[in-house]
Amino acid sequence: VRNRGFWWSGDHRPEGILICKGRGLTSTALAATPTVCDLVPTMMFAGGLGVPDLLDGRVIPELFTREFLAAHPLQFESGGSTAGDQIGLSAEEEQMVEEKLRGLGYL
Repeated sequence: VRNRGFWWSGDHRPEGILICKGRGLTSTALAATPTVCDLVPTMMFAGGLGVPDLLDGRVIPELFTREFLAAHPLQFESGGSTAGDQIGLSAEEEQMVEEKLRGLGYL
């Protein structure tokens, strides 16, 4: 994809496909619709990591078997980074982001 040069696309849709496979995961369809923000907390939980309480999204418990959930209680970590903790972008990086957003039609 990167070999084509400019690889960012302006074609965004709210629908998506979530396919998971592994130990401790169920093989049933989800009743609730997860959002893209739910993926990171869910992957952190599946990997045995604590989930920062400031993180957007939620763990998708329906993906996991009852046995997995019983053996791995959900743990939240207080704190995490906030906007004030983040490192700013250089002028060159800001220009690159602005160009990408303009190319996507946001600016």
